[in-house]
Amino acid sequence: MQRRITRNSSAFKKMAVTAWLSAALAMGGCAGYEGVELQGGVFDALGLSGSGQKRMADTKLEPRPGLVLPPKVDKLPDPVTGSIATAPQGESWPVDPEDKRAASRAELDKRHAEFCERAIMMARSRGESGVIMGPKGNCQPGLFGSLTQQVEGR
Repeated sequence: MQRRITRNSSAFKKMAVTAWLSAALAMGGCAGYEGVELQGGVFDALGLSGSGQKRMADTKLEPRPGLVLPPKVDKLPDPVTGSIATAPQGESWPVDPEDKRAASRAELDKRHAEFCERAIMMARSRGESGVIMGPKGNCQPGLFGSLTQQVEGR
């Protein structure tokens, strides 16, 4: 019984990998000999042909312009003291979404800790046992939750 090779078969995949590796070795071997150059637009685009390297060496760049200095250096304003990160009163600056998320996460952590502390105290005083759910989920995290809290330093 003859086995048919399809695109999904492992034999096809092995042949494809072998073909690619052979082609890469053949092209790499051509570049190692003196006098052998790879010609063509594809090789120019890949930077494998000698003509593309000659064109790159001939590229001339104009010199950069000098720095623009203010007319009178002695009349520059004094440096700002204090916090530069806060916007002055009355100006509306964009709020960084990451800072906003971090502040809301910190607020949620604080609310969760306060709620769970009160809820656990109330449950213990009444002699109840069971799962207490807070704003972030279970107030009694269990083994893995306790370990992550210890690692994170909470």
